Amino acid sequence: MSKSSLHGSVELPRVPEEITLDDLNATGEPLNPLENVVKQGTFETEPVQASGEAAADLNPETAYEAFFDHWSPKKRKLILFIVASSTFLLPMGDTVYLPSLTFIEEDLHTTASLVALTVALFALVVGVVPLFLGPLADRFGRRWILVGSLVFFTATSVACTFVPNIGGLLALRILQAAGISCTLTVGSAILSDIYPPAQ
Repeated sequence: MSKSSLHGSVELPRVPEEITLDDLNATGEPLNPLENVVKQGTFETEPVQASGEAAADLNPETAYEAFFDHWSPKKRKLILFIVASSTFLLPMGDTVYLPSLTFIEEDLHTTASLVALTVALFALVVGVVPLFLGPLADRFGRRWILVGSLVFFTATSVACTFVPNIGGLLALRILQAAGISCTLTVGSAILSDIYPPAQ
């Protein structure tokens, strides 16, 4: 038995006394059973050579394209329809609301500037909240963030129809914008997960 210092004493395997042709390398020298052990206590690994299907599996581009094959074309279209429909609610929640500003002013007995503030706050929140919803979607999953936000948007939209004063409407419009704003970031992230960049 021979010993080599590699972060301590390492006991090497016994070298066979009889060397056959299978134990010789291309140069005719006996094979070293620990040829991957480098002097000075470090290790080297031989580069892995693969061919055929194994080589394709090791190709990063092929593996990247195979990632998108997880979804069938039918499921992709369904997800695209859901994301597009939810994204459509964002401009609709703002533009459909505009013709009713005069009626809201009369019904809530308030001023035109306060009613217009509900539009400005909606736009402001839609621009800010996605900065926080994006990381949350990466942490907890895009599906639950999108579904939860749409449910929250629906609930606040219904509550807006029963609000008795302008203060309540301002608060609900902020919450409404926070709920629907996720379609900007989460929706685009979902599509980037199911479609390759070429599509």
